[in-house]
Amino acid sequence: MHFCKPLPQVALAFFYFDFNDTKKRTSSSLIRSLITQLCSKCETIPQFLLELYQSHLNSSKGIDDDVLVEAFRELLRTFKGVYIVLDALDESSECKDVLRFIENVQDWSLSQVHLLITSRQWTEIEESFEIIIPDRICLQDSKINQDIVIYIEEKLANDKVMAKWPQDVRQQVRNKLVAEAQGM
Repeated sequence: MHFCKPLPQVALAFFYFDFNDTKKRTSSSLIRSLITQLCSKCETIPQFLLELYQSHLNSSKGIDDDVLVEAFRELLRTFKGVYIVLDALDESSECKDVLRFIENVQDWSLSQVHLLITSRQWTEIEESFEIIIPDRICLQDSKINQDIVIYIEEKLANDKVMAKWPQDVRQQVRNKLVAEAQGM
């Protein structure tokens, strides 16, 4: 955010697939959110978006997702750099559609577009990313788990309430949290 904010031709857009909000789990909501965020970074609304808006102004139907994807592609081209963060992909209710959208973005080969995507380790997601995304970091590895252990131990030792718990209770809490952390 600090990097992008002062640069007029560089934008950051992010989307969190929220399990608790059905409106924030679809591919359509993702695309619409990204377009909205990128537009807010533009000095003026790009002409192709104004034309799209005008063409659907009196229509009772919403704009088709395929049309929005093309509008998103054109919008990406107006920037020198775009950083997109997609968090909790595994929470999407339309994971296959979102994966197809991500594949499309990768296929466009726009060098100014950078993606950061987080997800739990699901076979469907991992298999899809094996080909299109070269760099992956697994947060469930032992180095991350060691950081989690340090954090939990610090909290158990220094939290006003937890520090008063008997040592055996704190050890049970530590063991349970570490065993089920899975990188989180």
